[in-house]
Amino acid sequence: MSKAEQEYRQTRQNISKIKAQLQQLRVQETEQQQKYLENKNNITQINAELEKLNTRSKQLEQNNLAADNTENNQIQELQQAIARWEKEVADNSTIKSSHAGCIVEITATLGQYLSPGNRLGTLQISGQASEMMSVAYFRVQDGKQIKPGMPILITPDTVKRARFGGIVGKITNISAFPVTSEGASSVVGNPELVQKVMDGEGGKIEAIAQLKLDPKNFSGYEWSSSDGPKLAISPGTTTTVRVTVEERSPITFVLPILREWSRLENL
Repeated sequence: MSKAEQEYRQTRQNISKIKAQLQQLRVQETEQQQKYLENKNNITQINAELEKLNTRSKQLEQNNLAADNTENNQIQELQQAIARWEKEVADNSTIKSSHAGCIVEITATLGQYLSPGNRLGTLQISGQASEMMSVAYFRVQDGKQIKPGMPILITPDTVKRARFGGIVGKITNISAFPVTSEGASSVVGNPELVQKVMDGEGGKIEAIAQLKLDPKNFSGYEWSSSDGPKLAISPGTTTTVRVTVEERSPITFVLPILREWSRLENL
């Protein structure tokens, strides 16, 4: 075989190898392109997943913020409700008087359940003597004769009437109907005293009188037959009262009897 033929064969073999290599490279290129596309798709999917996760994260943040706001609002509402309840408990557990004064008697006991209207005690209201008044109770037949404006003498039970007389006053109000023990207790504030005043009767006429002031006297009031005792008159003092329902000369009481006698004699 000539040298030229050998070179020719060698060249063809080389060409065949090169073609085989090219074919292999094409296959590898195709595989690389497929891998590239697969990787690209994977990247796209990953980016989509990342976007979803980012959106989900933002949604969770918004949900958490809304939940925090809702929780904070609920906490504030609970705190406000607790504050209201605490204030209500404090208000209901503390009894406040609308008047300034001094408590002179407590009738309620520790731990006693109280309802609106229950009596707790007696309060001596601070103020001037002009604020004091007299409350008296009369039998119905006597009380019906009493009218506002009638004079009244009020003698404290701690004072001797024979020596000092009584405090001069004037009827300012008279009940139109008999009052019950419960009604009198709401005014007097002492059920035991009211029971004694009522004396077992169904009801009595309530009279309220204004006391006449006299700053020159020790007590601060005008007395009927003297300057009064050297004694301060305090609220809650029990008294005996006398009301002048009519003033007539003695002859007016005698003449009806004479007329009655005359009528009998003529018969």
